Amino acid sequence: MDWGGVPENWYLVNAIPSNWYDLVQDKNNLTRIEFDAQNVSDSSGWNVNHSDLVTLDKESSLDKISLDVLNVEFVRPWLNMDLLDLPWKINGLKQGFFSAGDKESNNGAFPLITRSMLIGTNLSLEGRFTSRDMNLLSAADENLSIGPFAVKTAQNPAEIKQEKDKILVTSNTTQVVGFTSWHVPLCPQM
Repeated sequence: MDWGGVPENWYLVNAIPSNWYDLVQDKNNLTRIEFDAQNVSDSSGWNVNHSDLVTLDKESSLDKISLDVLNVEFVRPWLNMDLLDLPWKINGLKQGFFSAGDKESNNGAFPLITRSMLIGTNLSLEGRFTSRDMNLLSAADENLSIGPFAVKTAQNPAEIKQEKDKILVTSNTTQVVGFTSWHVPLCPQM
């Protein structure tokens, strides 16, 4: 079978739950998380079209960020992480080829192994935004994110509502908002 350049003997990574994309479509399967963004807003900025960073206006404030999330685990039935901790060697490979084991500086071939991803949707930003920031939020042709959160895309615009003295920005863009990883110990150890 031709896999389009993918080697035939590769090892499968299973996603658990395997139907995560379908699950994300139903809010009942998700967990709502909220956090106070006031301590973040001083250093936050808008990322416009995946390239231009525009600092949040000094008169604007981002007070709260909320979104629904689903954790998707990556399972590798062929990988026993305990084996990476044992003293072994491969002739021709130097010690630490796969991982130097150092959390600060690690030039190994795979110093981290992705363990899970956090899928988010139904993003809400609550705050006070100046006309400059509102113009960025309203621009129809812009892709816009703040931190790791996609606020809108050209295909999926954000909804903006004035609520009393605050503005609520909502988006149903489905996005990966984070990963967890295993730190690979010194490997091979000899």
